[in-house]
Order: sequence, then C-alpha cells, then structure tokens
Amino acid sequence: MKDKKAIRIRIANNRHEKELRRKNKYYKDKISRLRDFNGKTQNIAEMKHNLLSEDLKYIFNCKKANILQPSSSYFNVLKEAVTIEVPEPFSLVDNADKSYKFISDIINCLYHNRVRKLNIDYKNCKTIHLGAQIYLDILLRDMFKYSRQLHSKYPNFSHLESVKPININNKNVRKLLYSIGSYAILKNEKVKYDDIIPYNLCEFKANPSPSAKMVNIETKERHVTEMVEYVIESLGRMDKILTSESIENLSIIIGEVLINAEEHSTNNHRFSIGYFQDYSSNSEEYGIFNLVILNFGETIYDKFKDEDCARPDIVRQMKALSNDYTSKNLFGTQMKEETLWTLYALQEEVTSVSPKKNIKRGNGSIKFIESFFNLKGNNENQDKVSRLALLSGNTSIVFDGTYGIKESEKGDEKFKVMTFNKSAAISDRPDTKYVKFVKNHFPGTIISAQILISKDDLL
Repeated sequence: MKDKKAIRIRIANNRHEKELRRKNKYYKDKISRLRDFNGKTQNIAEMKHNLLSEDLKYIFNCKKANILQPSSSYFNVLKEAVTIEVPEPFSLVDNADKSYKFISDIINCLYHNRVRKLNIDYKNCKTIHLGAQIYLDILLRDMFKYSRQLHSKYPNFSHLESVKPININNKNVRKLLYSIGSYAILKNEKVKYDDIIPYNLCEFKANPSPSAKMVNIETKERHVTEMVEYVIESLGRMDKILTSESIENLSIIIGEVLINAEEHSTNNHRFSIGYFQDYSSNSEEYGIFNLVILNFGETIYDKFKDEDCARPDIVRQMKALSNDYTSKNLFGTQMKEETLWTLYALQEEVTSVSPKKNIKRGNGSIKFIESFFNLKGNNENQDKVSRLALLSGNTSIVFDGTYGIKESEKGDEKFKVMTFNKSAAISDRPDTKYVKFVKNHFPGTIISAQILISKDDLL
C-alpha cells in the first residue's frame, strides 16, 4: 500500500511539475510577445524600438555610446519611486564619467518601464554645463513621448507617472532649468528672470526632397538671423556693439556651422540653444554668454573614415599624417587616430563635403571659434571662465585661449591653423590637456561655448 501511495504521489508531483513548466512557458511567451490592435504578434524589443524617435534609434544602436543597459542591471521588479542624484558638476567635459552614467541611469529607468515615480535630486549640484543639460533634455523629451505612446498602445504596460526635481538649492541651477532647461522644455514651467536672456531650443530637420530645397535654405537663414540677433542683444546688455561688418561675418560663420551640424547628422537634424546671464561682483558688471550647437549621427572621424567620403584628397592627407604619427610614436592612450583626424578636420579649408557642392567650404569651425573668442575682448589675463569645447565621438577638444589660432603657409597660400602646440605644426603632437581621446563616446558632435563678456571689453 505504501508503495502504491508513493507511486501515486510521485505521479501527481510529476503532473504538477509539468503543469508549472507549461504555465511558465506560457507566461514567458506572453511576456516576450505582444499582440497589437490589428492582431499582429510582435516581439517586445522590436515593438519598443519601433516607437522610438529616429534620434533615439540611432543613439541606442550606437554600441560605442553604450547608453542602454540590460533591464537586469537596473530593476528586476517594478519600483514605486527611484531617486537619482545629479553629479557635481554636471558636465560632459569636466565630469564625464559621472555625468554620462547619470544620463544613462535616467534613460534606462524610462526605457525599461520599471519605475512609476522618478525623483531627480540636485542637492549636490552647483554647476550645470549647457552641453550636458541639452543632451539630457533632448533624450528626455523623446523618451517621454515614447513612454506615452507605449502606454497608449499597451495600457497594461507599467509606465512612468511623474518626474520630479527635488532639492534645487543653487539659484543659478534653478534659473537654467526653468529658463531654457528641462522644466521649461519638457513641462512648460518656464520662468522669466530679469538677469537672463534665453535663446530657446531651436531645432531643424531638413527635408531631403529636392522640392524642399528652398524651404530648407529659408529656414536655415531665419535661424541664423535669430541667433545673430540673440548675440547682439546679449552683447547690448554689456554696452557692446557689433559693427555691420562683424554682424555680416558672424552671420556667415554661424550659417556654416549650422549647415555642418545638419550635414553631419544621420537624420539631417540639428539643435541649438543658449542663454546670457548678467552678474555683478564688487561693483563690476559682467555677463556670461552660453551657446550650444549639436547633432546626432556620424562623428567627424566617421565622416572621413567612410569609404564613400567625398574628399579622398583630404583623407589621403589624414592617412599620411597618421603614418607620420605612428613612425614618431606620437599615439598613445590620450592621442589616437580619431583624435588626430578630428583636430585636422578643424583646420581651414578642410571639409568632408564634395567640392562640386560648394567650392569654398571648410572655414566654418575655425572662424566660429575665432569669432566667439573675439567677443570676450582683451580680458585674457583675468578670464578663467571663457572656453569653447568640442566633443565628437571619443574626441574632446577644449579652447580656453591658452593656444590661439595661428597662420601657416603652404606654397603661396596662407591659412589659419589650430595645433595646440608651440610649433604651430599639425605634425607635432598637441597638448593632450586640451586635445585628447576620452573614454565616453558622444554619438554625434557638440560645440559648446561659454564666454565671459565685460563692459570694458573691446571688439
């Protein structure tokens, strides 16, 4: 009897285990595949990917950027609330590791749908660089749209209910966030401050259709005019006036930089944003002018490394320079081919655009840098604020006036160069304090300017 009872129990247990395995398989299948309103079965990863914006698709697919992590790295179960601290400083240049991780943590919380309420804690943050903030804000804006679409299409999916800033103790951080930052852009909680002139987020996605060519040109020209007017208004706060010649030059330079941002973007999509803030200290009045222009897509190095690059003549020069660096053992952990080619691309007359499209290209970046440093005037000795940074892929280049723009000769031709060394020769290694290969990859190119302007400065 005992043997029969034991056999019956064993059979029952086996049946129970089979049923559990069947149910587990059923729920796993249900979790891994969803059915949309048309009855079409979709893989969750595929479905979520299809809801992303074109920019997010590019960024998330960029393995070097490494922004998306497996859900198990974050939360295996749904969390009611999560708090993420903003690093000090929040900067892609001065505090890259912590700033990129902060951005990644926020984006993964949103993407993996494991958090209902997200608190962003600013208790330790006293400094926010505009480049880092706008990168985060663009990602957040697109992620919020994605989250709404996901919940609308699949109501049973858990979703983010709120994002709340807490402990914003620094007044300048608060002003940035509510004048042009996250809460002005994302939540329409914009605040007007007497000491700030905002240049609100401006974006443009060029229409590739030949019939839209004139519309694209007109839009670009309008954006250039708006940016120049913004610069003039900002300078006016410090009683500085641009000559008509300077205004014309600035318009040409800004126009070319905006065109570059579009052309280097995978989606012909570029962004710009800025703000000017008045300060007074010990009876001295001054202002800080901030401007960021960015795009997502191929980096400067990617453009020239592409087999279909329209300028094989420039690529040959870059390869020859790489061979020269290799023979001299000039490459290292902080100086790689990507860094060298990115620096070379900033020199006058260097461009990845076919000469058939525009004969005179390749002046924008260097003249843009020169122009904006001219705005701050003659206060180099006291000015520890002004600088311009360029991030493209794994390359970081910072201009603070230590190394200026110089003139070089090639035959009968003279052209401007930025070599970041005393010899003014691109074949000599630059100062890796200012030009270096960095661990964190920016999935595109971003130019950020921060310029100190005083009343006694002269143009």
